[in-house]
Amino acid sequence: MKYTYRFKPRFSDFDQYGIVHHSVYYKYLEEARIEAFEYYFNGSLESFLEDEYYVLVMDMSIKFLQRIDKRDYHKVFLDIDMRNGTYVLCSFSIQDDSEKVVYTKGTIKLCFVSKNYELMSSYPEKIKRYIEEHKIYFD
Repeated sequence: MKYTYRFKPRFSDFDQYGIVHHSVYYKYLEEARIEAFEYYFNGSLESFLEDEYYVLVMDMSIKFLQRIDKRDYHKVFLDIDMRNGTYVLCSFSIQDDSEKVVYTKGTIKLCFVSKNYELMSSYPEKIKRYIEEHKIYFD
């Protein structure tokens, strides 16, 4: 599943040196991930799972390539891979609006846990059925 999230850095995102603080990139990625799942699952993934399961970030890796120092529009490009069957792998890049400058690249790994906080060894059945019915993991 591919998704593009467009954003404009807020004034509060910039540090005293006039660049977007490194911690803010995580917010952009979280906003993009949430919006992508809302698009593909007709609402948040958590509401789709009806509080039977939770989605947790297992790992997040960001490689900073260039700094964002303008309040122009930018894009987060997400490639969400749900073919694994155990976890969700989101690859991403953050680029300028013209897609000429790449600011960051990285991955986010998500897992499912039961409402008792037990790690799921595979996707919840509801997710498996939805993936099969909608074939959402194919380009």
